[in-house]
Amino acid sequence: MSQSKPLLLITGFLGAGKTTLLRDLLIDLRRQDLKSDVILNDFANAELDSATLDSRSVMSVAPLAAGCACCDSLEELIMALAIFNGKSFSTEFLGLFRSSAAGNFTGLALHSDVIPGWNFRPNDVLRRFNKEGDSVDDIVIFNPRDWASKEYLGILSNDGKGSLSGNWQEGWIGGWNLGTVDHFKVVDFRGSSNWDDLFIFNKNWFGLLRGKKYSFGLEAIYHKWIQNHRYHGSNLY
Repeated sequence: MSQSKPLLLITGFLGAGKTTLLRDLLIDLRRQDLKSDVILNDFANAELDSATLDSRSVMSVAPLAAGCACCDSLEELIMALAIFNGKSFSTEFLGLFRSSAAGNFTGLALHSDVIPGWNFRPNDVLRRFNKEGDSVDDIVIFNPRDWASKEYLGILSNDGKGSLSGNWQEGWIGGWNLGTVDHFKVVDFRGSSNWDDLFIFNKNWFGLLRGKKYSFGLEAIYHKWIQNHRYHGSNLY
């Protein structure tokens, strides 16, 4: 049986409506019980645009904040893979893998239970994150459920060879009180720097956490209204 998939390429000038067309197309496909793998290529706003896609309509999203995906971003297309399993075994495992141009994966590192600065737990939520704007992907990790009444947000720094070390914050980050209802999106809010930040949100609150090298700082927080826009948290899930 063939494993190939149809490929649709959407191109156009800045402001032509490419992302809007993509959103509508993904919704139409979901109505037909079809989900897509999406590669979003944009010079500055790939992460931000990807955060606006309906997660129910996609299998995966790979944002590329660069120029021509065919020429400038080949290394990003040969992506590394991180797999976390916190519930199938008596301990938690995080595996890091590297992909070759031929699409073959090889093991880079296997972490279990504890790394310097972070103790893995079953309900850890992990996302790819770039804390320095360099070519090495790090990990942002959030756990509001496994530590009694405490909630933790951390950054797992990657040395580029698979070794990780963690730094974490607990409870309050500025005026934001981390909680079990919170969700977050990784965004490159600064534009072309690729130094990532976080949108953090729940049903009634929306905030921007500025990424630093080893921590986050709250830059903005909104309750129900963002300027003249009525905020509905479900629109970002």
